[in-house]
Amino acid sequence: MVHSLAITVREYIHEELRLIPNIIRDQANQNIEPLEIEGEVIAVGAGDSYAAALTAQYLSGFKVIAADPLDFLNSVKSSPKTLIAISVKGKTIEVVQAAKKVKELGGRVLALTANEGSPLAQVADKVVKIVYLGGKLPAGIGNFISTITAIATLLDHKIKNEEILQLIKENPPAPNIPEKGDLITVGEGLGLVSALFSCLKINEFLCRRCYVDKLEQFLHAPIFTLSKNDKVYLFLEKSMNKGNILKDILRNLGYNYVIAPVHRDPFVSLIYQITWFLKGLATYCGDNDVKQPCFVTRRELLRYSTPAIYRG
Repeated sequence: MVHSLAITVREYIHEELRLIPNIIRDQANQNIEPLEIEGEVIAVGAGDSYAAALTAQYLSGFKVIAADPLDFLNSVKSSPKTLIAISVKGKTIEVVQAAKKVKELGGRVLALTANEGSPLAQVADKVVKIVYLGGKLPAGIGNFISTITAIATLLDHKIKNEEILQLIKENPPAPNIPEKGDLITVGEGLGLVSALFSCLKINEFLCRRCYVDKLEQFLHAPIFTLSKNDKVYLFLEKSMNKGNILKDILRNLGYNYVIAPVHRDPFVSLIYQITWFLKGLATYCGDNDVKQPCFVTRRELLRYSTPAIYRG
């Protein structure tokens, strides 16, 4: 299905950015009971929802472990104490299968979904409702913000909405995306969530290749593949020595890089970095007359990929 061009990508991003404080407030006001982490807790999700699962991992200090749902299904032998199953529509095939498998093995399933009548919700012991299911283009910005806010609340992390609102207003856009070369997002800690989400939006909006790496892994080999036309976006959790080493290498060798802003509060920092990048992406889309996310026009791919991802 090709969506209406009533709103451009640039307009859509700016509208979603404007709504973020309201989305965070509405989700945080759901009175979600904090999760009691006992025994093994695994979070699974695919695409943006995998980035949300990583949010749970890093924000919990690895008390929750993120997993690809297919990897989980291929390796699970005994049930974790709790499975946090993340799917906004509640129809992601492997996430639903992972939830069913955990139930069969005697574990507990906590579903994060906007669709309380979905296959995932029907399997779950408990549903945490994602309150924002919208947006005038199918690109999932507000949905993702709502999901990670639900995760932060679930982990009993205090939401500092006033600081987030102020930072969104003051946050300058990321420097513009170059016309040529590869785009590489490198993340450290919770910054890996920002790196992955930003890379996914490059894929979806522009249909350009984007590579995402953890900081340590990037230094071991992918750094040798850089060319002068490439651009590296660094999403650091905090000013750590290894991040400074990478900045020095890129600067001294003349590579094109930019560093995402960092805030002392980890969840605020995550929102800060995501909005910083999205503002830059909106500028690029406006300057280059990108009217809609390019993936919605790839009907030949959507016809095959959608049934492989979602239950009807």
